[in-house]
Amino acid sequence: MIKFLPLIFILLWSSAFITTKPIVDYSDPFAALSFRFLIVAIGFYFFSLFSKQKVLVNSKNILPSISTGILFHGFYLGGVFYSISIGLPTGIAALIVTLQPVLTNALAGPILNEKITWNKWLGVFLGFVGAALVIGFDIGKSLPTFGVVAVIISLIATWIAYKYQLTYNLDLTIISVAVVFPIVFTLGSAFQRREKALEHLGRAKGALASIKYCFSVSKKISEADKNKIYVQVIDVKKQLIAFLYSESNDKKALNDSIGKIQDFIKSNRDSLGGSLSLRVYRLMRDVIMGVENTISIKVHRTPQSIRAYCELFIYIFPFYYAPTLIYNIGNASMGFEIGSTFGGSEIVDTTFLVYALNTIISFILISLFNVQEQIENPFDGDGMDDIQLENYELDY
Repeated sequence: MIKFLPLIFILLWSSAFITTKPIVDYSDPFAALSFRFLIVAIGFYFFSLFSKQKVLVNSKNILPSISTGILFHGFYLGGVFYSISIGLPTGIAALIVTLQPVLTNALAGPILNEKITWNKWLGVFLGFVGAALVIGFDIGKSLPTFGVVAVIISLIATWIAYKYQLTYNLDLTIISVAVVFPIVFTLGSAFQRREKALEHLGRAKGALASIKYCFSVSKKISEADKNKIYVQVIDVKKQLIAFLYSESNDKKALNDSIGKIQDFIKSNRDSLGGSLSLRVYRLMRDVIMGVENTISIKVHRTPQSIRAYCELFIYIFPFYYAPTLIYNIGNASMGFEIGSTFGGSEIVDTTFLVYALNTIISFILISLFNVQEQIENPFDGDGMDDIQLENYELDY
C-alpha cells in the first residue's frame, strides 16, 4: 500500500488546479480551503487510528508544524485560491507555481550553500517545460510567455556569472539607452495609436448618430424609411465592432453595410432637400474616414523590427548586467563590506541581492514591453487598457 502513496499523492496534487476554478466560482476561497483541510484532518485522524500511530504531534514539532501550515496552506494555497477567485486564469496560477523549483534551485546554493548538480537542474527544467506545454493549451493568449522567459534568463545569467566568476565594470549608460529608449519609443507610439483609435471611433459614432437624426427630423421621409435607415446605421456599428474584435482583416461585410447607407441616401436625396442632403453627405464622409482610420490602426502596427530589437536586447541584457552587479556590489566569495549598526563594519553576502536586482530589472523591462504589446492592438480585448467597444452603442 505504501509504495502506491507517491502515485496517489501526484494524482491528487495535480488535479488540484482543475478543481480550484469551479470551487471558487460557487464558494468563498478561504471557506473552501478550510472545509478541504477539515476533511483531510478527519481522514488523517482515522488513518492514524487504523495504522496505530500517535494522533498528537510531538511537543518539539508543534511550532514547525504550525509554521509550515501557515506558510504552505495559508499563504501559498490561500493566495492561489484567492487569486483565481478574483480572475487570475488557472493556467497562469499553475505555471507560476511550477516556477518554485526553479527559484529554489537558483537560491539554494548562495543561501543554503547546497550544491545543485546539473541532474537536478535538468529535472527542474524538464518539469517546468512539461507543465508549460500542458498548461499552455488552456492558457492561450493570457500566458505571459515573455515575462516567464525573461525571468528564467535573468536567473540563468546570474548563475553563469557566479559559476565562471565573470566580473567586470562596464558603463551601463550606453546599454541602458540602447534598451530603454526603443521601449519607451514603441510604448509611446502604441499609446498614440490607442488615443487616435478613440478619436476615430468617436468621430464615426457621432456621424452615424447625426445621420440617424437628420432622417428622423425630415418630414418628407416615411416612417418605414426612417426605420430602415435606423436599422442600417445600427448594422454599420455592429459590423465595425465585429471587424475590430475579429482576428481576420476581411472587411467585406462592413463595406457592404456602409454601401447600403450610401445607396439609401442617394435614393432619398430629393426628399431630404438641398441643405440637409449636403449635410448628410458630409456626415457620411466623416463615417467613412473614421471607419477607415480605425481599420488602419487595427491592420497596421508599429514597426516589427523595433519590437524585435527590444525583445532581443531584453533577453541579452541580464548577461551584461549580472557581471557588472557582481563587480560593484560584491561576490559570494568576498562578500560586501557595509557599516555596522554598532560601529565598525561587517561582511554581508550579497548573492541574493544580485539575483534579485538582475531579476527585477529584467521584470521591469519586460513589463514595459508587455504593456506596449497589449495596447499595440487596442481592440483584441487582451489587455486591461483595451478599448471597450461595448461603450460605442448607438443608444440615443
